[in-house]
Amino acid sequence: MDVPREAALTHPVLSPGQIKSDKQQPGGVIYSIKGPGVDEEPVGIFSIDKFSGKVFLNAMLDREENDRYRLKAFALDLGGTTLEDPTDLEIIVVDQNDNRPLFQQDVFTGHVVEGAEPGTCVMKAEATDADDPETDNAALRYSILEQGSAGMFSINATTGEICTARPGLDREAVGVYNLTLQVADMSGDGLATTATAVIYLEDINDNPPEFTKEEFAMEVQEQAAGVEVGKILVHDKDLAGSPNWLARFTILEGDPEGAFAIRTDPYTNDGVLSVAKPLDHEARDRFELTVSVQNERPLAPAAAGSPRALATVRVRVRDVNEAPVFRENPRRVSVLEGAPPGTEVTTYTASDPDTRQLQTLTYGLLYDPADWLQLDPRAGTLRTKRRLLHPAGSGSVASPLSSLVSSLEDEDQDYDYLREWGPRFRRLADLYGQ
Repeated sequence: MDVPREAALTHPVLSPGQIKSDKQQPGGVIYSIKGPGVDEEPVGIFSIDKFSGKVFLNAMLDREENDRYRLKAFALDLGGTTLEDPTDLEIIVVDQNDNRPLFQQDVFTGHVVEGAEPGTCVMKAEATDADDPETDNAALRYSILEQGSAGMFSINATTGEICTARPGLDREAVGVYNLTLQVADMSGDGLATTATAVIYLEDINDNPPEFTKEEFAMEVQEQAAGVEVGKILVHDKDLAGSPNWLARFTILEGDPEGAFAIRTDPYTNDGVLSVAKPLDHEARDRFELTVSVQNERPLAPAAAGSPRALATVRVRVRDVNEAPVFRENPRRVSVLEGAPPGTEVTTYTASDPDTRQLQTLTYGLLYDPADWLQLDPRAGTLRTKRRLLHPAGSGSVASPLSSLVSSLEDEDQDYDYLREWGPRFRRLADLYGQ
């Protein structure tokens, strides 16, 4: 027999005559029942009217705890003698929809690459229902209550599998989708509960890096090596820090000798232009470089190239006041013994690298311990100041061979030449001079 689980207490489970002995004696029959729910745990759920044979329900039933009770029914005469063999009595508890379906977790998390084709499955949301799986009380149906206006995802009503519904997933536009899910029993018309699905879009390289402008202007001093000239700014919409975002720069034109180098700033992703070899303003005062940019990872096949993947970088080389130089250093000259004062020894001239500046060179004599030379500060001509005699002769003041040491300076700026060359000149003077 079937009993609804919410049947009222003292509700007769069996109608009169449902338990009736075939050997009913004049004077009546005494009925009794035994088993789980009567005299075994759980005790007292069922009872029987010993004279009518009606079976009564004395407590609320819970199908999820016990879905059936198997009892034994007995028929006795008034003297207590068994009239016939005991009868099996099975009471089946009919399920009622008293349990809401439950999702297995409150938040489901999934990942899908941006640009995924419709029908790409992301995750599966699963739920359970404690009611009888053979009835509609546990027939579950899944749905999406809310996901925004785009409707980019769908859910299988019977399996709970969530898939992409349409093209156009773009991480740079929307990186995370939050879906409100519902599961309901009674094939979607009964008790319901909700959960959240969070779907993260994974980045692909669908955005090329772009220069922020077509031309960049910079300047740097000549003769500087290893210094930064300036930054070439770029922008990339892909995930910052990923290979899809990191830029790689190449100098395509304008630097055949490799005077410049370019690297990527790992924090800003901009290009940093630096001087690889010293520059000479007098040889070349301007450079026009063509620079390209691309990502470390190749672009996705469906991604379009950028018209701003090339930029022009104009670099002006600033002039600095460079020191003039002697092309021959040191210089050796011979002077005949007895040469009178005023004899020209040599003209020792220098050149100034600043050929594009109007410069006046001034010469000076830095080392002449015997004080026997005089120098023209404008022409660089050296002459004797006194008569020269051989050391073997009396009254000699200098050797027949001396080393000449001169200095020169720009009119605009003084330079210290003895720092490098002075010790060499002094050793020569000590060797040949007096």
